[in-house]
Amino acid sequence: MTIVRCVHLVLAAAAVMLWEPASAEACSCGGRPSTAAAARSAEIVFVGTVARIDRPKPAWQSRQNADGTVTVTGNASGPTFFLFDIAEVFKGPSSVQVAVVHDGHSCGGLFPFKTGETWLIYGREEVGGVTADICSRTRLVSEAEQDLLYLRNAEARPQGIVHGEVLRRRTGPSGEILQALFEPLQVLAASAANRFVTTTDQWGPFELVLPPGDYQVWVERGGKAVSAGSAVRVAHGEETKLQLVAEYPD
Repeated sequence: MTIVRCVHLVLAAAAVMLWEPASAEACSCGGRPSTAAAARSAEIVFVGTVARIDRPKPAWQSRQNADGTVTVTGNASGPTFFLFDIAEVFKGPSSVQVAVVHDGHSCGGLFPFKTGETWLIYGREEVGGVTADICSRTRLVSEAEQDLLYLRNAEARPQGIVHGEVLRRRTGPSGEILQALFEPLQVLAASAANRFVTTTDQWGPFELVLPPGDYQVWVERGGKAVSAGSAVRVAHGEETKLQLVAEYPD
């Protein structure tokens, strides 16, 4: 193998290692908090659009080996900055722009921020900017309908939160098991006067922001009920955690 070819192969391998996504295994949350809990623990909560992304540049180093080949290694040094244009601030100082920082080691790097996207950020203020991790309910605004309903009305009207997860019951070789959904389903809540609906994410977590009252809560798939109803009493300022079990054929 020539020295030039060796250098090219090492460079390619280094590039693969440099851009390999961080493992999500170390960032397991054990469930997402409700909007109210996330807002309480966050130091800054805002809606913003990604205006610019500044990634660290890799620093390359070469080493002459005893056999005459050259080993080239590189790594990105320094944090990545995501600059957001602010649209709404629910908690924390009012600003025109905020920098969300990822240092390459925390769970916050798992957010696929892209220029032009609008996000709801639950963050903590750190030196150099704001940090946000995957356990904080930070999400795209298009997936934050219930969050925004709660945050925009937190001081204006009585409301409570019903949140939790939907699991799917299946029968396997070892008997019945409960598993994640792997598809979004609809969760409905009905009182004597009103009916509300939200959609789970593909794994099953859901949240409903509801006026105080007594409700029946159930799951639907394709417009058909696939779970039993659960009776829930919603009180102002209170949170109710609920697990619903759906059952339907493949």
